[in-house]
Amino acid sequence: MQKRRKGKKAVIFSIDAILALVVTITLISASFFYLSQIQVIQWSQPNYFLTALDTLNILRSDGTLRASIKPPANGSSISTFMNAMYEDNICGSMTVQTRNGTLLYEANKTNCTHYNEVYVYRSSIVVDRNIHNITLKLWYQ
Repeated sequence: MQKRRKGKKAVIFSIDAILALVVTITLISASFFYLSQIQVIQWSQPNYFLTALDTLNILRSDGTLRASIKPPANGSSISTFMNAMYEDNICGSMTVQTRNGTLLYEANKTNCTHYNEVYVYRSSIVVDRNIHNITLKLWYQ
């Protein structure tokens, strides 16, 4: 009688092991499927939209942008700001125009030469009841 019991234990153990193996293979297959659906985000380049948004928000809130537009219009404070804020590998150029397209000034970060991809952010500001268009271009050097 004991031989029969050992045989039944072996069969139950075998079924248990096969069931565990099937569950493990199913879980691994499901994991590979879901992991293959993940999109990889490239973090090698900065988020230009947020950088442009931060730049304009800071320049607006501290009054630098408004002061640079009032006569005589001068973008030197904007260039100084970009040189201090942007990392060495981020370049930028800001142009300010009147509503009808007359260029007031162009401010550039120094030591920036060429670019392959340019990210452009446009905004407007009202100074002395006049609308001015701002174009901020950022690129990775």
